[in-house]
Amino acid sequence: MFGLISKKKHDAIVDELAVKVASLEEKNQVLRDWKDSREVTTDQECVVDFDNLRPFSIERMSYGVGGKTVLGYFRRIRAEEGMVTTLGEWELRCNAEQHNRLVEQFKEWLKK
Repeated sequence: MFGLISKKKHDAIVDELAVKVASLEEKNQVLRDWKDSREVTTDQECVVDFDNLRPFSIERMSYGVGGKTVLGYFRRIRAEEGMVTTLGEWELRCNAEQHNRLVEQFKEWLKK
């Protein structure tokens, strides 16, 4: 009527749950370590050679903890039909301060 279980079965369930909790804690730590490694890359200085890349846009997008900067550019590739122009994206994982610096550099480059 009350769904009582034996102490032996109870202990087996507790042991099984303890194994599952330990496994999840280990996976959670792996994710934390992975997230932390992505945070480190956001503070690195980003340098772009605008003259060679010749981007047509720069924007900030959500990505992980710090976001990313995406530069859109045209690229020429050799195909069976000859040279073909396609769109390319270059992603930089940088913080907002780095992004704003790149935007200012992009604006200056456009004035040339």
